[in-house]
Amino acid sequence: MFISRVTTSLLFDRLNAESNAPEMLAADRRVQLSGLPTATLGQLVTSPINNSIRNVSDQYDVEGANVPLFRPADIQGIWLNTASALRVTREFENQHEKARVYPGNIVIAAAGTVAAVARVPSDIEYGGINGSFARVVLKRECDGFIVSYLASKYGYQSMMRWAVGSVQKHLNLEDLPKVNVVFPKAPVQKYVGDKVRQAERLRTFARLEQSVGIELLELLLRKKLTEEGLISKIGENNMPTSYYRDLIARLNSDGASIARESRKQSRVTRKDLTERLDAGFYRPDFLENAKELQACGVSLDNIESLSEKCNCGATPVDVAYESDGQGLIRTSDVRPNRFNARSVLRTRRLNVVIGSPVAAVNGDLLYTMSGTIGYAAVVPATNEVFSFSNTIARARIKAPHNPWYIAAFFNSSIGYKQSLRLTSGGIQGHVMPNPFKRLTVPVPDPRIQDFIGGKLQVADSGNRLSEQLVAAAKLLVEALIERKVTEAELIDAQTRLEQGDDSGDRAILSRLYEGGWDETETRALFPDLDAYYETLRMVDQAQADGASK
Repeated sequence: MFISRVTTSLLFDRLNAESNAPEMLAADRRVQLSGLPTATLGQLVTSPINNSIRNVSDQYDVEGANVPLFRPADIQGIWLNTASALRVTREFENQHEKARVYPGNIVIAAAGTVAAVARVPSDIEYGGINGSFARVVLKRECDGFIVSYLASKYGYQSMMRWAVGSVQKHLNLEDLPKVNVVFPKAPVQKYVGDKVRQAERLRTFARLEQSVGIELLELLLRKKLTEEGLISKIGENNMPTSYYRDLIARLNSDGASIARESRKQSRVTRKDLTERLDAGFYRPDFLENAKELQACGVSLDNIESLSEKCNCGATPVDVAYESDGQGLIRTSDVRPNRFNARSVLRTRRLNVVIGSPVAAVNGDLLYTMSGTIGYAAVVPATNEVFSFSNTIARARIKAPHNPWYIAAFFNSSIGYKQSLRLTSGGIQGHVMPNPFKRLTVPVPDPRIQDFIGGKLQVADSGNRLSEQLVAAAKLLVEALIERKVTEAELIDAQTRLEQGDDSGDRAILSRLYEGGWDETETRALFPDLDAYYETLRMVDQAQADGASK
């Protein structure tokens, strides 16, 4: 229950109580007090805000389907995730061209995760959207700024004021053109919007680097590429990522599938038997996977032998999670080739030091032992010491071996199936510590490990910086509305950047923290600005090299 005192200046043509909730009125009032010009989405779009394809469920992933069909479930940050999207045929999608989305378009979730927004990525020619989305097409000059505003807390409230429904909220298509947005001067829009565009370039670069590393590893494991052959390719200096993409395409040109025929019965010889006698351990695909790993032509060792420390963690008794304190890594924080430090819960009941057997530090490999079994990631460059729960195993890899390469192997098709074979438990699957320590790892020449691992490490760095830039864009919009930074300051920073001077940009970015503008008790959003600018230069150079070669 709430009581709102609504002035006439805050009234609009929706008079239901929920649209005048205190938090919505406060957000609207803050926008008015900012003094920034405003506009409606309907005034800014270059084509109608269209609805989406309906009655499509029997068209998903049929033969010949290759056009992505996005759902709110495919939103990842402020991007649509092409990899998770379902597919429809071009013939079917052509019948629903009004729902077509192109790179740079914005989509708004009208149902489900109401008012979630995302940008269509550049890795597709075009796609479609399902019945829970609405498409917003803007001029390129303002699309980066507007998606940042809509993704901010003020943009969310501006959309939610139009939400209807007593059981499940949703946004009506005809109301979306009325949504109010701030619309500052063009250089301000460009300054903020360029952060989003830089984030997209980094994201695209990272995805290409990661895919090259993973695919080269798969080719090596399946004997389509020898160690000697790969070392000779690595020796060809300064080759762009596109060179390796072409190499991968040529080696895969036979179209051979890695899929295996699924048989219901196993024919197990005596040499296949180990100490485990459960039937699932001897599934045909598990046996074939184990034989393929043994025959991959690369030297093999177990993870414990490759590590200085190799053990699972321990969850503190009666742990209480708090807003600060030491991070405790859980299964949900580890995804294939990605450790999500931002999701780590914290507690002041921990005081784990770097030498502790349950300390996870920069370069340590993390492996999920329960729930989502067999995911592996590496702790990226950080000064922080984490602890980890009993659902996580940590391996501190010895030189000259590369932890990023080993994580990539565990997440590969062969490595992941090896982990699944070790699953125990009747209700919730898990991998026990001793079987984990005996997991087999192919260990090629360190040059190969460093090349593949380096691709994964660069990709991880690019993805993290991309997320930081998206967060920066939203924080800049909020700081502008809250009058913590002025249009003049952002215009000055943009003008200097166009003249090759990043001093104004540095001054602004140095005031951004995870908690907001000048929230110095939280972690800096850009702790190393020199590394940030160097990464941008590296991506620009890599793209230029790829275009020229």
